[in-house]
Amino acid sequence: MTPPEPSRPPKPPAPAERSFSTNAMATRWEIFVEATLDPDLALGATNAAFGELKRIEEFLSHFLPNSEIGQLNAAGGQFVVVNPDTWDALKSAAELCRSTGGAFDPCFSSPPEALAAVRGEGAFEFDPTRHAIRLRDPRLRVGLGAIGKGYALDRMGTLLEAEWDVRRAMLHGGGSTVLALDAPEGRAGWPVTLQGAQGKDLFRLERVAISASGFDVKGAHILDPRTGKPAQAYVGTWSRAPSATVADALSTAFTVMTPAEVERWVAAHPGTGARLVLDRDGRRETLAFGAWPAVAAR
Repeated sequence: MTPPEPSRPPKPPAPAERSFSTNAMATRWEIFVEATLDPDLALGATNAAFGELKRIEEFLSHFLPNSEIGQLNAAGGQFVVVNPDTWDALKSAAELCRSTGGAFDPCFSSPPEALAAVRGEGAFEFDPTRHAIRLRDPRLRVGLGAIGKGYALDRMGTLLEAEWDVRRAMLHGGGSTVLALDAPEGRAGWPVTLQGAQGKDLFRLERVAISASGFDVKGAHILDPRTGKPAQAYVGTWSRAPSATVADALSTAFTVMTPAEVERWVAAHPGTGARLVLDRDGRRETLAFGAWPAVAAR
């Protein structure tokens, strides 16, 4: 009689995706692609996307004196000729500052008197004939920390699709801003968990960007750039938008807007959404507005 073969543990399921990472803008960046994607194609495409990230950082970082943002801050209100990426990023920042009534402000770190001097007309003057930009007040200082990651993710996503035909991917910068392209084949979307009133909720994302901002309500106050006073204290805010650029800026803007202001802004901008977690005397509450996806089954 032949003895039975010893039982073998089942093979673990093959991973649905592979990830590639790098460090830039003082944080960790990651790209997920389908595990079935040709390895050489996956490596070449993600390396090219990370190269695009590093290139954009050289233009947009205000920590680099020779960056175009650094030059703009040091120009004393004179025009600086900029490349298309800097132009587009600052155009987006100016429009989001206008549409949020200053709740998002790329010059927030500037002296209050400088911000007051340009209120109403905007911090930037754009000269399309020379592709040049100047600060309307030489005391202003630009910092794109609240929009730069989102802008870089959009550029990276465009490169993956247009130049490498890699469409099933998800990218994030520091875990706080996520850009989901097409979902992996056979799946409802890329899985992302977010903190909610009762714990972590699972969402499945496709063709959308989300971004998060948050702080401990007992920690340091966040100041509203519109008033210079402490803002509404949220446990966390999340924004949804068609582009990572917009989502990144909105998550910052929503931290200083009241729930009513957030609801009105989202209602006026189709395709956007917000998720706010409040602490009401120790009881947490989640509010969702606009095009926010439903919590997914695990």
